Amino acid sequence: MWRLLTLKQIGILLLIYLFIEIFSFIIVCRWLGILTTISLLVISTLLGAYILRHISRQSRGRMMTTLQTQKLMQLLSGFLLLMPGFVSDILGLLLLVPPVQRLMLSLLLPKFLTKKASVKPAGCTIEGQYWREDDKNSNKK
Repeated sequence: MWRLLTLKQIGILLLIYLFIEIFSFIIVCRWLGILTTISLLVISTLLGAYILRHISRQSRGRMMTTLQTQKLMQLLSGFLLLMPGFVSDILGLLLLVPPVQRLMLSLLLPKFLTKKASVKPAGCTIEGQYWREDDKNSNKK
């Protein structure tokens, strides 16, 4: 289902995204006016910076655990709000809503989780050869 994208596909997706952001900016600008539109972008950028700073202060010196995946969604939300554009702002605001966070985690988390390695039963012997580096160096002398 999931596959890696080629560089060309990533470039095309980036261009489509930029076109949508510019188009949404023009629509909002015509609807609200230039001053209000720029004010909204500045406010969303400040909100994104605040969220990123708040989350980083909360998790300073702590390891991220699986129970803190909502914090990861909040970090992504802050990053999206920090980016200029209304599409990224809408996505960032949606990621602040807990039901949307749970939905995104249920869709994305299984893709990144790996199966645990199987453990061999006690008493299992693995045969092989080995040598010590000291012995190898002393034979050359």
